[in-house]
Amino acid sequence: MEWNLDAFLNGQEWSHSCARKSLPVLVARAEKYRGRPDAEIPDFTYGDLAAEVASRRYAKPIKQALGSIGYALKALEERRDWKFGKIPPIQLLVWSRGKGSFGDSAFSFVDIKKKEARAMSLEDRRSTAASIRGKILKYPHWRDVLAKLGLKPLTLDLPEIAEVTAELEAGRGGPESEEHKRLKHYIGRHYHLAGIKGRFAANFEEEFMSGDKVDVMLDDAEKRQRICIEVKSRVSQYADLMRGIFQCVKYRAILAAQESYELKRNKAHRLRKLRTFLVTENELPGNLKEVCSILDVNAIAVKVPANFRIPVG
Repeated sequence: MEWNLDAFLNGQEWSHSCARKSLPVLVARAEKYRGRPDAEIPDFTYGDLAAEVASRRYAKPIKQALGSIGYALKALEERRDWKFGKIPPIQLLVWSRGKGSFGDSAFSFVDIKKKEARAMSLEDRRSTAASIRGKILKYPHWRDVLAKLGLKPLTLDLPEIAEVTAELEAGRGGPESEEHKRLKHYIGRHYHLAGIKGRFAANFEEEFMSGDKVDVMLDDAEKRQRICIEVKSRVSQYADLMRGIFQCVKYRAILAAQESYELKRNKAHRLRKLRTFLVTENELPGNLKEVCSILDVNAIAVKVPANFRIPVG
């Protein structure tokens, strides 16, 4: 595969077309977190980027698209008509899940060979990755980069709030669908498909102190984690998917409030790590993926096998 500016701009291979889709996403992320403390910036993984521009199952091949971006930016900054200095390797905003840094091969973009990267301590890898991320977020000319490459910044084509709430009101009520039940029980027993590691007990329709009921609540045996999962099946329409995103925002706040309440009530209570997920059966539309990114909602698509049956009892 070719690694140059022309290939990035005109290449027809999946990695090149995906690179052109990915760069505006990365620029939007750089602009979103500019000036924010490092502790407030969540990791953005290869799977997260793949989910926004294609599908999460392309987490590994998305690395080729990121390589295309890296080489294109190097070539761009060497052109005589480029007037905005050295371009930070924005593709290095994307990290390996749970590693706190980008992958071994990606270190070559900061002049660290793959072999040397593998020999680095975890602390050094994380420190290097955080330092590079800081430079990327400070760079003020990302819009100029997009313009020079003939790309447009992300713009969200979202409906009015009243339009979404009207659609929700029209579809409100009625019994729980069989598709919703199947997805709820499937993810409750196969939560690892959402990238959740460990052993958890699943409770369904657990009620919060607010009166809200969450589809799935996962509790680990050592009471160190609570994970709230809202599900939207394949029959959910756009407004209901949007509702699911905002339900996750609400549940995240309620979970945190209940933890604070419990700590006040019981001084022996040990604060738990709290997480919230939206699990859908279909991939979210691109603009809803961006809403998830803006609101820091973890959204995962999980298919329920046709032969899955809800356990009795």
